[in-house]
Amino acid sequence: MLSHTRSISSVDYASLAGKQVVLVHHHVYPFLQEDVKTLKILGSSNGLICLGISDSKNVSNLRRIYIWNPSTNEYKQISCSTFDDRDYCFRAKYGFGYDNSIDDYKVVRILGRDSCEYHECLDIQVYTLGSDPWHRVQTVPYSFACEKRFSSLLFNGALHWLAYNVASQGQGKSWEVIVAFEISKERHLHLLLPKETIKGWREVGNDKKRLGVLGDCICLSISFLVHGRTDIWIMQDYGVQDSWTKQFTITQLQMHKYFSCKPIWTFENGEILLETVKDLIVYDPKSGNIRTAMRDTDLSVNRECYVGSLISVKSGTYVEKTDFFIV
Repeated sequence: MLSHTRSISSVDYASLAGKQVVLVHHHVYPFLQEDVKTLKILGSSNGLICLGISDSKNVSNLRRIYIWNPSTNEYKQISCSTFDDRDYCFRAKYGFGYDNSIDDYKVVRILGRDSCEYHECLDIQVYTLGSDPWHRVQTVPYSFACEKRFSSLLFNGALHWLAYNVASQGQGKSWEVIVAFEISKERHLHLLLPKETIKGWREVGNDKKRLGVLGDCICLSISFLVHGRTDIWIMQDYGVQDSWTKQFTITQLQMHKYFSCKPIWTFENGEILLETVKDLIVYDPKSGNIRTAMRDTDLSVNRECYVGSLISVKSGTYVEKTDFFIV
């Protein structure tokens, strides 16, 4: 599933696996006819897509959020309390996932307090689809750097974001961590990065890190502009730092114009679909070859893995279904 400033489209994985023409499906979605300045996919779970819209340049301070099933076109608008930009100075982080303990879905929003470059704490807020109010869960001592990407990685029943451990600043401990929020228990924990990649708080910014999923494991891609390579690590035993293993390295010579990438899908033949800032590319770990699967020159593109389903959001409200394709 891909979103641009005002459009949503999807591409089948099978279409990307081959070398034939890629078929793009464009969707009619809720609020399509409205004056939308910014449209973002906030997450996907069990065939449901969480969409956020903003009528201003501040895409983190969303005015409305919708839960939408593209397969049935049923959707539900949920209340979206705004926040005072003077209190929260960076792009908020969002996530969406299923709570199997109550058989319901939750939207998670994390906001950073303070007005400095790195923020002193994060407020975690949760909205449950079956009930209207947002509720504040906790405040945690982590921070996010200001960046354009503000969605999360859903894996193992938890939402994940790269963050900084404020408590370790200047103490020689791990500064960069992965913050995980368990959807069912509504509690946070943090995962340590590979020991070989740990840096002090004064060294942050010399590389580009991104989270993804490779096979059945959470993975970390680290791109080094100076060294001209991207390392892909997987955590073989979830939560155990010593289980991080470097799977492969992609050189700048192989990547050509792409600086950073992250795995988003593994095909049956072992090839890996990688997301770059612009295009979707396919990497063959055996041969080291890379080919472009889909070109996309719009840098504002927002991508999310999605598998269709017939799950209902129990609203009874539907978008008029109109399908059209382009090649």
